[in-house]
Amino acid sequence: MIKQDSAMKHPYVFVIKQVTNLTLTRLNFLVMRGMHPRSVNFEIPIHIFVTTMKIFLFMVCLFFFLGAPAHALEADQYYIWKSRDLKDSTERINSLFNDELQHFLAKRVNNKKIRAQIPCSKIPYRFFRYVRPHFFLDRLKRSMLKDEGVYHFPTKKSLFKDYSASIFRGPIWPFVMPVSQTVRINNVFLGTDKIDHFFSSGRKYYGAYLRAVGRGEDQRTAQKRAIDYGIMWIQETGILGYWSSNAFSYADMESNYQGMMLCIDFCEGADPIIKYNKDKGWVVNKKIDLKKYINPLWDEAYNNSYFLQGRWRGVKKVLSREYCEMAKNADVQKIWSDYTKRLTPTFHTDYLKGLMRLGKVPNPGSQSLNAVCGFPKDVMSGVPLWDGE
Repeated sequence: MIKQDSAMKHPYVFVIKQVTNLTLTRLNFLVMRGMHPRSVNFEIPIHIFVTTMKIFLFMVCLFFFLGAPAHALEADQYYIWKSRDLKDSTERINSLFNDELQHFLAKRVNNKKIRAQIPCSKIPYRFFRYVRPHFFLDRLKRSMLKDEGVYHFPTKKSLFKDYSASIFRGPIWPFVMPVSQTVRINNVFLGTDKIDHFFSSGRKYYGAYLRAVGRGEDQRTAQKRAIDYGIMWIQETGILGYWSSNAFSYADMESNYQGMMLCIDFCEGADPIIKYNKDKGWVVNKKIDLKKYINPLWDEAYNNSYFLQGRWRGVKKVLSREYCEMAKNADVQKIWSDYTKRLTPTFHTDYLKGLMRLGKVPNPGSQSLNAVCGFPKDVMSGVPLWDGE
């Protein structure tokens, strides 16, 4: 029997090797012809330079093919229209969330030697990092997808199984992005990638918020600093947005912001989530209810992203061909009309709308389903907060 190459068992590894080898082939060609890249120090031996470049290129490819997609899976909430009977899992996910918090406090905080030395503001930051310590692990999402009481669609084991049926089908940078599963929380359809954003980027927003408060800035200004961080190249205008998925996702921005708001609620306000007890340490004062943080803006169909043109051409074709007709269904229209009834402007949406006026963030209105299908203004128009800008 012929032994199967390990790279063929793991498509990502195969792609990484191919990209690295192609780049190094070109590099070796240049070196052999004496056409060294300008940045090369000619005193460095060629074999050391090539070895260093191999390590560097492998790490770059590893990030883009494994790191960024793991955090920024594509979310396709149009696809859920094909299975609109997805049950709401709010209560079960709330339970899993609060179990994680209790476990974290017991194991990572309430050590008698250190618990009194931990300021409250550090606990939500550490808790979010505990839940999602790196690209490849999200403890809550892992529990959600394994728990029989949490309903999700599609029910799959392969990240790529439904790519060819999604709005993102077709070869475009970064070639093939995994499609996240959809869950229903607080009667909102959202991709499980938003749980990653909630913890990972929400924690970073909170860090930016705390640094601003530490400089003496008021809470509103501190929140602006956090939102500005979410627009930087390391987030939506770069690594986790344009560079990895060719999209600026307003649903990602909302989940990031709400993650920060949960962190703030841990310690601030008249009724914080945790309090200090001199006998027990840091204890839960009230349970977390995700309904406070998850709203219709987490749905990437309703709150559509702004796509770069290469990606948008393919997405637009799929929307025109498949979803303009489906959007005429009364049940589908009710999903969005119910969303709009629940939606109220917030500090976050007002700030983003102001940035749209200044041209600092893209206006997604021209890429809404309403614009693609040519519906009357009040039919499937999506988020009304961006209208008229």
